[in-house]
Amino acid sequence: MRGDNEIKNSDKYKVEVGERHAILTIRNSDRTDDGPYRLELDNDLGTDSAVIKIAVNGRQPPRGRFLHFLRAH
Repeated sequence: MRGDNEIKNSDKYKVEVGERHAILTIRNSDRTDDGPYRLELDNDLGTDSAVIKIAVNGRQPPRGRFLHFLRAH
């Protein structure tokens, strides 16, 4: 989530959730993507969440590169 908005797959974002991991890919990231992102996961054992602060540098990455976030439980 970013703020109160759930992040869903789109041209900008790719969300992958596996058995032991979650990956958020932000395509063509820029400084507007800075800020806290909240990961919320739940399973038979309960729920958990974590807040990750993402900072995008001012330098543009080579075309085709992506910003990846990985959180494993």
